[in-house]
Amino acid sequence: MAALLLLIAAGAGALLWPKGSEAPAPRLRDTGLAALLEREAEGFSRADQAWRFRFPADHAAHSDYRTELWLVAGTLSDREGRRFGFQLRFLRLGVNPPATPMGPSAWAAHDVYQAQFALTDVAGGDLHSGERVSRAAMGMSGSEASPVRVWLEDWSLEARGGGDLRLRAGTKDVGLTLTLRNSKPPVLRSADGFHAYAMTRLRAEGTIRIGGRSIQAGGLAWLDRAWGEIPMPVGPVAWDRFLLQLDDGRELAVLRLRRRDGSGEPVLAGLLVDDDGTVHTLAHDDLTAEVLGYWPSPRDGTRYPARWRLRLPARAITLQLTPHVADQEADLSLRYWSGVVEIMGMQDGRALQGNGYVELLGYEPAPARR
Repeated sequence: MAALLLLIAAGAGALLWPKGSEAPAPRLRDTGLAALLEREAEGFSRADQAWRFRFPADHAAHSDYRTELWLVAGTLSDREGRRFGFQLRFLRLGVNPPATPMGPSAWAAHDVYQAQFALTDVAGGDLHSGERVSRAAMGMSGSEASPVRVWLEDWSLEARGGGDLRLRAGTKDVGLTLTLRNSKPPVLRSADGFHAYAMTRLRAEGTIRIGGRSIQAGGLAWLDRAWGEIPMPVGPVAWDRFLLQLDDGRELAVLRLRRRDGSGEPVLAGLLVDDDGTVHTLAHDDLTAEVLGYWPSPRDGTRYPARWRLRLPARAITLQLTPHVADQEADLSLRYWSGVVEIMGMQDGRALQGNGYVELLGYEPAPARR
């Protein structure tokens, strides 16, 4: 189950993952996928050589590899300034290698897909979320190469003309349809047994359905992709992952790993992307991350970090992150905090602002007092 957890949660985590670091293994309710992941992976390709990335082709599934992820997260606002946050995540798990003959049943499948969707309504103080699982059979889920499309029922991510992406997802209460236009070269990684890339600044425009209304909105989004032997959990570790988009055109991704019991020193890794697309890799000594406050879950008392201060000392950057809504805890097969935050900061006396997404994994309720 722990391995499946990281596959559900990974994305930028794969892009940033420090070599040799342990990964988180919090509580996961059984969805049946964990047992599938425990099967032998014979017959699937291994990411042993550098990958030649091609777009939009690489937005589609790479079915020769056993595991694969798509994650889109972003922030939106309408014409009145009402703010929203969203994320849509797809996981593909190969059950049988593509060359394996399938039986006559229409339900026979090579892959199983899982998807999670969440929409934060900042003004309403609400998080709406949903989850689906389906085998890639009977048209219920799958991926196509021409045109490029990944879907699970009516949730989908597809490539359109001119390199744009189209996203559709929703629950009975809320829905989202967006067009995403990339404005920077992708950040690429092809090493350590997996291939990954990120498109860190996607211009987003579309429609939000909420409260019986259809709202026109726009903003920014971030796409993360990974396939291959994505890093697997091996220990009692929690992580904080930050995907941040500054108003001056830069993006910052940070991964903070720490032991749940508080022992040892947290491990930090990151990327800073300049407004012209130049990528700076940030090692542990380039970053500091300080927790400024906590929020207790009303569901089980789990104590999550609720405000942070990030520093890049060599660049004189200080950023303070504050959730737009305190309760952005998704209660799905995996219970975790993942939501939109406001960025306020300084660099060399110049004010910095922006918005981003933070994901908190591996946090558990405090033991009951006797």
